Amino acid sequence: MSYLSEQDFRRLWKSALISVDTSALLFLQECNSPLSKYAMDTLLFIEDRIWIPSHVANVEMDPQLNYTGEITGSIRSLNNFDREFDKTISAIDEKFQSLHKKLDEQGHELLSDLIAEIDINKVLYDAISKFKLNVALSTEENKDFLQSKLVQVFQKSLCSRTSTGFTDEEVSDIEQEGTIRYENSIPPGYSDRNKATNKFGDLIIWKELLKKSNEEKKPILFITRDKKEDWFKLTDNKIVEVREELRKEMEANNAEVFVIYFNDFIKMSLEFVSRNFEELQEKVDNQEYELAEQIEIYINENMHGEIEEKLTNIESIEYNSDFIAVDVVEDIEINNYMNDIDDEIVIINCKVNFTVYVDHNYYVGSREPNIELPSVIKCQVDARVYIEIFSGTHNDQIKLIDIDSPYIELDEVEVISSTDPLGHDEDYDDAFQEDTEPYEDQERTDELEAEFERNKEQKESAFANEEHISVEEIEADLEERIRQKEAQDDYEERLREEEE
Repeated sequence: MSYLSEQDFRRLWKSALISVDTSALLFLQECNSPLSKYAMDTLLFIEDRIWIPSHVANVEMDPQLNYTGEITGSIRSLNNFDREFDKTISAIDEKFQSLHKKLDEQGHELLSDLIAEIDINKVLYDAISKFKLNVALSTEENKDFLQSKLVQVFQKSLCSRTSTGFTDEEVSDIEQEGTIRYENSIPPGYSDRNKATNKFGDLIIWKELLKKSNEEKKPILFITRDKKEDWFKLTDNKIVEVREELRKEMEANNAEVFVIYFNDFIKMSLEFVSRNFEELQEKVDNQEYELAEQIEIYINENMHGEIEEKLTNIESIEYNSDFIAVDVVEDIEINNYMNDIDDEIVIINCKVNFTVYVDHNYYVGSREPNIELPSVIKCQVDARVYIEIFSGTHNDQIKLIDIDSPYIELDEVEVISSTDPLGHDEDYDDAFQEDTEPYEDQERTDELEAEFERNKEQKESAFANEEHISVEEIEADLEERIRQKEAQDDYEERLREEEE
């Protein structure tokens, strides 16, 4: 759909106010019951963000809520379709009879006889019978559905989600403006210029939408069944785009209103809403990207402390740092993705790989500031994710998974690799202590000395005029660290020799 991109629809689905026009609300009693149930349940999934313009709720819809379902809505539509089908069959039969006579008059007796033998009702008997049967079943189903008043209850519920409309004076001003706009075919609403009543209804609703979006500082997705040129640019009765005049007026009012045709809203909502288990399973299987985003948010908001403690225990031994501070967790990857679905919840088991950007902190003496050296650590963790499933109110086969609010459990974090904070990259190895040769210990010591030398001059100028540690204290601390490390290495060497 060119006039509203999939990317825009996703954004609006997740965060916009949802507004429904009178034409769309009334269509719920005109269409077949499965579509009506799907539309109502889909809107109920996002009910907390629905807002109905006052002119829709209190002026246009109020007198429409007392129908009986006997001669209105989908019942009348089905009866009209049935009559139209009968007329079409009769017209085809008349065409065949006319063709038979013309062929006979022009001497084409063989062709004329062939046409005469064709009984259109007999040829189309199966199709006609099936159509009539389904019309009868649908008529009865829709009659029961409308008489249940579920649509009326839904319409009234949505119309209660409105706000105070314009004053009489403001409405009068809008109508005066509308007179000028309609004379110049400025949308919306000028297609109703010849109506006896409510000719400025669309314009009043449009003004409400602009005001609401501006006041709330939120986008609005406005759903309508009016496929008219005073809302859309049309080509062969297909929507090309929303009228440019509406876009400019929206921008001038610092508002963001997206107009969408009802049928297109239904089609695009299928990216999020499932009509059966197969569609639900497909959506769950395709949630890895959004799931990775949610896990990244969860780790950054809830697990910094746990990760810092874990990495300090592991990495401080490797690189002689006093503690590790986590900066950010990024680059989430989901592997070994498996899911299980029941009626109310999706359980996902997976392995999560992620990158942690950290600072190794080295205390010098007992006073700050300490030295911070960056490092990048690759980690993985086993995860279990629980995602709630919402079921439709009118059809429990209609489902929506709440991917934006998962419950996440993570096991122990494992370190896969890390970069050396002292300058050269080296993968973390659990067997480091066993495999390291003596000359590597000396190299490690030299690196530590060099790093402290690089930082010494920078620290000295900052501490010169304040009561911070002196350069001599830095050197003394370094010498003490080296002495302790050498003593530890000697002790471990003796233990290895005794074991041999």
